[in-house]
Amino acid sequence: MFDDGQRDGAGTLTFGMIHQRLLGITKIEGVYEEDMLKGPGTIHYTNGERLSCEFIHGVPNGPGKLFDKENNIKQVSTSHLP
Repeated sequence: MFDDGQRDGAGTLTFGMIHQRLLGITKIEGVYEEDMLKGPGTIHYTNGERLSCEFIHGVPNGPGKLFDKENNIKQVSTSHLP
């Protein structure tokens, strides 16, 4: 959804083939507030892995779990932005 030309609410940002090759990301799911991701979300990678994390100001932050393509936990992170 959009509010005054900015993304607002739950949504999925799907990357085209060129950006998938450049970034290694197929899509990002989450909640947009004032055109930035905020709160829980998921980054899906081209290799089948996915990162479930929290977003602050559009950046992954805080606790996160990286799952492999078989949905097994590969890594757990507790990093925080300063």
